[in-house]
Amino acid sequence: MHQLIASPFLDEYLVLRPGHDTGVQIPLARYLELSKAATTGEDAPNGSSTP
Repeated sequence: MHQLIASPFLDEYLVLRPGHDTGVQIPLARYLELSKAATTGEDAPNGSSTP
């Protein structure tokens, strides 16, 4: 299992991996999906659907 952090930063949404210098920017819709999954204890979305 990977440890990832999804967080708003300025007007962007980022996913970062602790200990790494890079990350990825995600759209607001993806950030909201991750936030909901974290809040409800669901699995993270698999990313195959279109936002």
